[in-house]
Amino acid sequence: MTSFASRIPRLLWVLLLSLQVARGGYDLASLEKVEAQVQAVVAKATPSVVAITHADRGGLASGSGLIIAPNGLILTAAHVVSDRETVDVTFPDGNTVQAKVLGANYDGDVALALISKPGDYPFVEMGETKDLAVGSLVVALGHPGGFDLQRKVPVRFGRVFEFNHDAYIRSDCTLAGGDSGGPLFDLSGKVIGVHSTVGADMSVNNDTPIDVVRRDWQRLIKGERWGTDPLAERPQITKRELAGLDIERFRQRVIAEGAKNNGWFEANPDTIARWLTECGMRRDRVKAMDTKALLAFMGKALGGAGKVSLAQDSHENAATPQMSAEFPGLDLNKFRQRLRKFTETNEGSIAIRQTTILKWLLECGLSEKRVAAATPKQLSELVKRVIESASEPTADESVILAQDDETVAAIKPGLDKVVPSVVRLTKHDRTLAFGTIVRENGFILTKHSEVAKANGALQARLADGRTLPATEVQQFAEHDLSLVKIDASSLPAVSLPEIETTLSPGSFLFTPSPRNEDPMLAMGVVSVANRSLKESGGYLGVGLNETNDGVEVSFVMPASPAARAGLQKKDQILSLGNLTFQKSAELSAHIRSLQPNAAVSLTYRRGEEEKTVEITLGDRSRLPPKIASTDPAARLGTEVSDQRSQYPTIFQHDQPLKPEECGGVIVDLHGNIVGVNIARVSRVETYAIPAGHVARLLKTVDFDTLANTAFTP
Repeated sequence: MTSFASRIPRLLWVLLLSLQVARGGYDLASLEKVEAQVQAVVAKATPSVVAITHADRGGLASGSGLIIAPNGLILTAAHVVSDRETVDVTFPDGNTVQAKVLGANYDGDVALALISKPGDYPFVEMGETKDLAVGSLVVALGHPGGFDLQRKVPVRFGRVFEFNHDAYIRSDCTLAGGDSGGPLFDLSGKVIGVHSTVGADMSVNNDTPIDVVRRDWQRLIKGERWGTDPLAERPQITKRELAGLDIERFRQRVIAEGAKNNGWFEANPDTIARWLTECGMRRDRVKAMDTKALLAFMGKALGGAGKVSLAQDSHENAATPQMSAEFPGLDLNKFRQRLRKFTETNEGSIAIRQTTILKWLLECGLSEKRVAAATPKQLSELVKRVIESASEPTADESVILAQDDETVAAIKPGLDKVVPSVVRLTKHDRTLAFGTIVRENGFILTKHSEVAKANGALQARLADGRTLPATEVQQFAEHDLSLVKIDASSLPAVSLPEIETTLSPGSFLFTPSPRNEDPMLAMGVVSVANRSLKESGGYLGVGLNETNDGVEVSFVMPASPAARAGLQKKDQILSLGNLTFQKSAELSAHIRSLQPNAAVSLTYRRGEEEKTVEITLGDRSRLPPKIASTDPAARLGTEVSDQRSQYPTIFQHDQPLKPEECGGVIVDLHGNIVGVNIARVSRVETYAIPAGHVARLLKTVDFDTLANTAFTP
């Protein structure tokens, strides 16, 4: 077959249901003020942020929305409601009602819906974008991965990078599938955008400006629908065309390939043909398609998975698309900043050691394998091209860079208390995890599942430049933590506070770097407060709606206890055991309180008929991970930790750490240790174990005995 490569730059994935007002002049006092504003926005807006669901081709489509009037008027994305007349609306407390879809502008990707049940609902006012600027601080809320009663509405915080009042707002408030239709707020607490699309780069998160809603208000409120619905208009593929192909498996294969490499993949005919065959298409059908037919079929197939469109690279990489292909995973903007900083401090000289360039490339995301394969000529050419493409920073870039520099300067005194204690755990110079010195005689706390990969070749690279052999001496298996010992003394150790620090959603967090000259690795906010990931109790496997008559089934999960018992959508649940329920949240909580495998009697009404069935509840702890952990589209732009679930206690934040950057501590605005980063979970979430919880674990350790125990580094 003729070789043909079609490279798709920076795929822009519509979320599609499957899914800082101050500028510059930062100091600690102003950051404290911004933090308080973010917390206030979260507290005010969260009760009004709802999940929106409806049945879609045998599954459940899920998005988000915001109540913008006391009568239950909901603002969301047009692709969330699609061509539906009604949708289900779930409040943060788990209660579900139905809403009638009003108008939808599919081209602008905004829509309105009205809750059918009369009431006085919590709401948030619409704002304006007339004062929006590059660097404006913004807050995103929504339901990434779908509604989860055990996880409150996750908070994301960031800045505006680009905007067009009539088309889009691009920010680094990271979004994922399920966020579609959710709100973007300014720091006054007013909604200024509606979540619409994301890019492979985590800094590409696009909202439709509220200006579009205001412009189209009369048409939307009257119920008009116009433009192209990406779901209703998606290409239809006939059974004959499929020829046995598992279309959803094929789509996920393509998405996963792009997610693996920051949105880049080579769609050559040989690869497409192989994927089609592996996903079930008959070989004779595959062989009958030429290059043009294969590429056309892939485009048609992807059109059914959600809208995939070509998008321009973000401005920092736009001038160097070929470099993104040659050096996949490399954060060109970060690498460019390293080069710029070097030349500024060396009177414009670009005479950089090859070893330094290689180290920067690793730190900026390029794989060790690709770094090892780079020739001196390629490195020289890369440096030259990056510098030429950068020249001087644009005015917009200067705003962002100034904010970064001022933020680091403001929090540096707090970071300086911790950075000397941060350690990089490595195997053959490859970072496995971060760690933190917790005893001056060489005990380091870190992430067990990552350092275990060293298989006896573990080393600890200290902030003072020393690299020493290390041995894992104790594990805390339930928490995926361990203690590592090195042969050293008089080390700068930290003490974790035993008293829990109260972390409200929206509180600022910082991850220290193991480098004194570059002390801040990442910044973010608390997305979700402390909770347990230990799933327990009974499991029925239904979605629930509230009606005037009580609680009814909104959907039934395939192969669940409810499905085996014959329950169907619209069944009215009259009682479970001897109890009746008027609230869906109360029924859900009761099912969770029952033991797995418990046999219960359930009485329901279907039409005019009442029926009682015996149901054996499932085990909630055996449910598969949430979509955020498994859906390839939820991982765009990031890798995830191997161990990332079933922790007894965690809080969630939005810092975009790499898996190998977990294991170290995380601090608040003043440098106080508040937790230990334990897992990178998805595009939008990182988990940390609260510091007080870790401190209590360390109190159980007999450090004297461990120190006297012989070990072989």
